[in-house]
Amino acid sequence: EVSSIAGLQLEVSPALAVNGQALRTQPIVRVLSLSSNTLLASRHVVTARLISSSSCKGIGSASNLEMSVTAQQGRAVFSDISIFAEAGFCSLQFLISLGDNGSAPFVSVDSQPIYVMQNSPSLTLQTHL
Repeated sequence: EVSSIAGLQLEVSPALAVNGQALRTQPIVRVLSLSSNTLLASRHVVTARLISSSSCKGIGSASNLEMSVTAQQGRAVFSDISIFAEAGFCSLQFLISLGDNGSAPFVSVDSQPIYVMQNSPSLTLQTHL
């Protein structure tokens, strides 16, 4: 039941972003009851929304600003979030609607800023003979 939702908690925070590639650490969001327990019966839609600066262009695609998954047993497990951005920091907001048909009010939790790299880091080894 939506009215019993008190909040959201990041169980696993999103991290390690390379422009346009899937996050190396995908987020998991817990749906919490009034007593701060995981609502195991919760199968509500949790939306991830890009909320940062103008250098952050999209989530999942270069023009999309949000994507959603359905929580299973009170946990929303995202598996394919990618951030499209110029080098810099972006943040995600995770939210669930308490209203009818996805309307306000909302309960949300924000991620810490995620640094988005332009290229995957690489390691070059040189040997001297």
